[in-house]
Amino acid sequence: MDLAKIAKKGDNLETLRALRQRIAETIDATKSGRDIAALSRQLQIVMSQIAELEQQEEIDSGDTVLKQILEKHKGQSARDARGRATYDADD
Repeated sequence: MDLAKIAKKGDNLETLRALRQRIAETIDATKSGRDIAALSRQLQIVMSQIAELEQQEEIDSGDTVLKQILEKHKGQSARDARGRATYDADD
């Protein structure tokens, strides 16, 4: 993996994923407790940034949990405790 080539593409999410991998590999290879501590903190930051970007991509694409649920139940009616229809998922 060539991190510089990936970063040059300008895709922040792909770059962060490559950086996450590089940091994890470096942590596995190091023996220094001080280096592991610093690298672990950086890994946490990068993973948090990845999660934020992935969440934003989901929002931007409109592929939200609510949309997935509505698609799954499209054409069905919700029912209350007595079995009466309460709404139509197509509306």
